[in-house]
Amino acid sequence: MSTRTKTCSRAKTRTHGDAMIKRAERRGLTTDHSKVSPHTVHRKLRPKSKVEYAQDLEVWHSPSDPSDMQVIKHFAKAMALGTISKLNEDNKLPTTNSLQGKMHRFYNTWERHYNLTISLDVKRL
Repeated sequence: MSTRTKTCSRAKTRTHGDAMIKRAERRGLTTDHSKVSPHTVHRKLRPKSKVEYAQDLEVWHSPSDPSDMQVIKHFAKAMALGTISKLNEDNKLPTTNSLQGKMHRFYNTWERHYNLTISLDVKRL
């Protein structure tokens, strides 16, 4: 590939980008982004998921922050001991996969409800 071809590709990309921004401005884009919500945009939940999310929040009645490792470990233990799901044959507790799924859904529920994030260190518990 010659140098000349690379230059043409970059020029086309820059021209395409400029044209897209100009088109967006004609369609109403402004440089003022203060009216844009700072919160994550979530996809619409299925009806069954709405019920499950509401149940998760019903279990979480603590004013504590789930970003605190001790708090979330205590909550995970409560979920493990109180959950009826796919059980391990040896100890009759939920399997690791089913508990991780429940905790993952709880993290999503809490973040969606409070518009806050839980750190990845806590989520990887």
